[in-house]
Amino acid sequence: MSDCDRNYFELCNDILGELYFDEVDTFDELEDIEEGRRAKRELNKALNFICNQENGAWTFREQHSIIVPVKGVSHYDKPCGFIEYVKYPKSNLVLGYYDEHKYYASSATGTPTGYWMSDGKIRLFPTPDKTYNDDIIEVHFFTYNYAKDCCQMLKPKMKYETDTPIIPNHHRDILVYKVCADWRADARDSQSLHYKELYKYAYKALLDDCRETMDLPNGLSISDDTLSPNEIAANIFFNPFLTRPTD
Repeated sequence: MSDCDRNYFELCNDILGELYFDEVDTFDELEDIEEGRRAKRELNKALNFICNQENGAWTFREQHSIIVPVKGVSHYDKPCGFIEYVKYPKSNLVLGYYDEHKYYASSATGTPTGYWMSDGKIRLFPTPDKTYNDDIIEVHFFTYNYAKDCCQMLKPKMKYETDTPIIPNHHRDILVYKVCADWRADARDSQSLHYKELYKYAYKALLDDCRETMDLPNGLSISDDTLSPNEIAANIFFNPFLTRPTD
């Protein structure tokens, strides 16, 4: 298989070739044949499956967004993902997660020292008393978007020809092997066993390279976006006294 940065189209063609189907010349041609349409579906399915293994704790899912605190503005957009921690990068000071925020005066202003979730947004506390252009806040999170477009913007899944998985390119064979193993699962022949073995070894390599080494208490899963702030407050990542290592 090619060592280039393989995109959605190229990965689909790799699958067709591995399973002895005719490869196609253009992305649009995939829609003209059943195996092409299936390859597109199964590839996103495999991507979603792998990204949510190991409780979703993969280094390639780690992202960060920026908040520029603005005077009088308390609510900011929450990134699409599981928030790991929020900090001031200049000082490496971690903002605490305030679970019992109902006891805090909502009118308080000053330098934000903590946050909570409010109506799907990040609520800084206290509300910034000035605009902090020179002291931004970083939100570190594990993304729920598993693909990128041609401009490297995150998106939920691959849709267009040049979209790519967030899995590093040198590990993308795992997607092909997963699809091929599932495709041939009912056959229970030598080809089926072959792709199961390839997937197993590719998964081990991905685990060695990209597993985020951290513990999630009480069975908490990064892949679960249904948790309430109360449920995740016990997570060590929201401990206001936790000192994160310097990047």
